[in-house]
Amino acid sequence: MRMKVKRKYAHIRLVAALVIVAVLFSFTACGAKEDPKMNSFIPETEPAEPRETETVPERTKPAWYDEVMGEEDDEDEEGEEAYGSFFGKRMKKSLVRVNEKNLKEPDCMMADILAEPAFTVTEVLTMMDSYSFPDRQHYGERTDIDAVRAEIRAYMNTDVLREKVTQQADEPCEVRYGILVNNSSVRSFPTELRAYNDNESQAWDMFQESMLLYGDGVLVLHETADGYWSFVQGINYYGWIKTQDIGFCSRNTYLEYLTQDKFLVRTAVIPNDIAPLNRLGVIIPYTKKDENGTSYSVLLPARTEDGSLVIEERIVSGEDLSDRYHDGFMDYSEENVVSLARSLIDVPYGYGDLHSNYDCSSFVSLTYRVFGIFMPRNCSGICRAKGLHIENVTNMSDTDKEALIMEHPGAIVYFPGHVMISTGKTNSTSGTRAGIVHCNTSYYSEGDGDPSHLVTTEKVTENMIALIHSGSGRTFLTKAEAVIWYDR
Repeated sequence: MRMKVKRKYAHIRLVAALVIVAVLFSFTACGAKEDPKMNSFIPETEPAEPRETETVPERTKPAWYDEVMGEEDDEDEEGEEAYGSFFGKRMKKSLVRVNEKNLKEPDCMMADILAEPAFTVTEVLTMMDSYSFPDRQHYGERTDIDAVRAEIRAYMNTDVLREKVTQQADEPCEVRYGILVNNSSVRSFPTELRAYNDNESQAWDMFQESMLLYGDGVLVLHETADGYWSFVQGINYYGWIKTQDIGFCSRNTYLEYLTQDKFLVRTAVIPNDIAPLNRLGVIIPYTKKDENGTSYSVLLPARTEDGSLVIEERIVSGEDLSDRYHDGFMDYSEENVVSLARSLIDVPYGYGDLHSNYDCSSFVSLTYRVFGIFMPRNCSGICRAKGLHIENVTNMSDTDKEALIMEHPGAIVYFPGHVMISTGKTNSTSGTRAGIVHCNTSYYSEGDGDPSHLVTTEKVTENMIALIHSGSGRTFLTKAEAVIWYDR
């Protein structure tokens, strides 16, 4: 089993202290309405009546940004929990506080993509330079690795940025705004080449970082000279994505789309379907719905031929609509988290979300996103999530660890390089044990024992936490270092 852990500087405040060093020493481093993929899982869609786009006043921050979330404001006068907003979305104030704590802590590697951006060119260069080339023998079919790296560095088009730095170190970076019109793979470098070793499946690609979700916003900070790739900042990741996945728009339009407080959240996944909406946690605004909740007029982002954003109002309907979407974020409960996680069993594994699949940390973070908790993307960030209860279990006995995990179904179980979701108590041949659901992959040999003929088994699985962790000889239970849960 191979898990992805990469140190990032995704929150731009974290790199501020490195700016001077970077300036002095770091100049050499470098859908259409009839889309059959979309209709394949929205069985009934019809164009809605044309909707005029409303203009919102220009502002440096969303209106909700400066709202004070007092610790004593959990309930309104009627005794019901009060609501606020995060990422422009209506949610309970207790969740707002959790999300804001993550956003403000550099260790969580989150970014406020709604606030007025204030990137400098040096900061953007530092973000790009935080990626290093994968130490692999093959880049696609090429083995002349040094030559490929030189080509990629030249293709990144960073000379224009470095020239600005030589003129003025804190030169502001031009920022463009976009809404994603597809689920977009995030790459550490602008290339479609794969990076792998002989003993790895070619399905693995160490250039692959993550996937940003259809309908989310991105800040576009740079692009290659041919415009094919753009370097962007999303809410919990930055890197290179294909420009064709972005619908460019004004800041006003960007804020208006992302701050709609009526929205559907995707809660069901069809395995091996790469349609834009078939992604756990995708958020789609709507303008109206019927009284039975079986028909919604939704706002779908698309891209015109010149790259501009266009919002298409469509009708989605069907009696099974509630099986695929939830109106707003789902109510958090231990039972709901476990049920959602289990619904993903047998969904394929994909390193860095390759091929629109899921790895261990995206499986966990997107499961929590359905409930309105915006998590850091990688394992190293999830284990430092703020606003959640984090119990260090490194020095606990296996017996005490297992008891704690059984006590908190829906909790995240962490060890370096891997995260899982507890299912609480699970019956087994050895009695009642702690159970987990996790997005996991492993190798098996093709029969001849040749290590170059290893094949991956790739899917979300449910197993006892006492199973052996491949490669280490230790159990998952022994390796566990933290149990993380949301205290409502």
